Amino acid sequence: MPTYLKRQERCPSLPLSNFEEDPANPRFDEVPEDFTALVDSIRAYGILQPIVVQGTGAKRLRIRFGSRRYRAAKQLNLPMLPYLLTTDERQLDDYAQVPENEKRMPLQPLGLATFIARRRARGDTKPVVADRVGIDPSAVTHLLSLASEP
Repeated sequence: MPTYLKRQERCPSLPLSNFEEDPANPRFDEVPEDFTALVDSIRAYGILQPIVVQGTGAKRLRIRFGSRRYRAAKQLNLPMLPYLLTTDERQLDDYAQVPENEKRMPLQPLGLATFIARRRARGDTKPVVADRVGIDPSAVTHLLSLASEP
C-alpha cells in the first residue's frame, strides 16, 4: 500500500463514481500549468486534504470544496477519494466557494462573472454580492457585462 493512503486512514474514502461536481461552483476553467502541478503533487504525495461534500439525496455526494482535487484524482485513475461530509450551513453557502477558490488560485474573470450573474438571477442585489464576494460594487457591474457577452 502506498504510504500516502495510510495517512488518510481516519478519513472515509469512496470510489470516484460516488461524487459529483457542484454546478454552482464558480470555478469551471483550468489553467493547464497549474492543474499539471496539482496532478504531479497528488501523484507524488496523494490527496493530503479531503474534499468537502454534501449529500444530495440521490446516493451521491456533491463536492463543495475540492473539485480540482477530484478532477486530478480522475486523471490519475485513483481508486478512492477521501472526503468529509458537511452539514455546516457556512460551507453550504455558495458564497463560501468564492474565497475558497481565490485563496488557492484566483478565479478567472469569466468564472467570477458567471457566479455573480447566477447570484443576481437568484435575487441578490449588487451591493450584497459585492460585500459577500469582497469586491468593489462597481466591479460587480463590470463583471456582469462580461458574463453577458456571447
